Amino acid sequence: MKITYFFSLLVITIFLSACADKKIGGDLLDKKHCFRKHTKRLVNSDERLDMTYSPTQRIVNVYPEKYKYSYPVFNPSDKNQIAYVRSNILDDKIGQPELWTFNFCTGKSKRLANFIANAPDWSVKDWLIYRGGGDKLFKIKSNGDSLVTLPKINGAKLTPKWNDKGDLFAIRVNSKRLGAKILVATENGVSVGVFDDFLLNRWDWVDNQITYVTAGEGKQEIMIFNFETRTSHAIETIDNFSTSDSLFLSTTYFKEKEIIFWNQLKQICYTDVMSRKRTIITQGADNRIYNQINVSSDGKTIIANRVDAKKITETKKEERWSLVLIDVETGMERMIKLPE
Repeated sequence: MKITYFFSLLVITIFLSACADKKIGGDLLDKKHCFRKHTKRLVNSDERLDMTYSPTQRIVNVYPEKYKYSYPVFNPSDKNQIAYVRSNILDDKIGQPELWTFNFCTGKSKRLANFIANAPDWSVKDWLIYRGGGDKLFKIKSNGDSLVTLPKINGAKLTPKWNDKGDLFAIRVNSKRLGAKILVATENGVSVGVFDDFLLNRWDWVDNQITYVTAGEGKQEIMIFNFETRTSHAIETIDNFSTSDSLFLSTTYFKEKEIIFWNQLKQICYTDVMSRKRTIITQGADNRIYNQINVSSDGKTIIANRVDAKKITETKKEERWSLVLIDVETGMERMIKLPE
């Protein structure tokens, strides 16, 4: 009788423990997972920031943290490694952005470049590609070896983006000779084609398809472009987008489930390509926004640049720029504790 009671109690305890783990974050909070070692759980609260915005009164931002973090991206071959951009903050002045990597299992970070413009991208061949000053493009291995200066691309703008095989990248250019175009090049920077400029924001490239954001005629859309058919079709549409909160900021195409992850400042979602059904993963507020996102190779975890704000006066606010991991299934967030 005692044995039966003890066994039943044990089963109930294990069941409740499993349910609790799933409820507070699933795989993200698994004690055996490297994510847990260098993150802390966040409990969100929504607040309104009633600031005075006018042409004559500028909002002044103050930064209490030592660093500003932005443009995170997972290693496509290992979700325990990320790259990101870090900028030093001194006397509320933001310094030049640097390229760093971090390993959740070893707890080690590494600086790869002293200056980077916009976002890096990580290929399955372990090359990180980024734009330096002006039109200069570079690629470097994640351990800091084999820095390569790619051939100069006149008029290069925004972020170079690898395809899913790592043998091609694309970048938006605007030159006197070509005008506004999308240039596609080999992994060594040799041009293989130029396409009309249809990419207005960060894109994602899988197989022969690119997801991107376009705007015009009073609406904004997330589109899929097919290289073979040279046709596009819309997945998400926003009409009458009049505020920065409503703008689509990024897209990530997860082929295994045929869904597109995307974000606006105050929400992170994904949309089923076939059914067009939208699922909200997490929502922000005036005091909590998300600028950039990236998705792990298994589609279970989002990494995001998160900005937490607090009103100080009518024309002054505090901002803290951090990187967070978000469980796709539960929306649970954990802030990454990066070494200094």
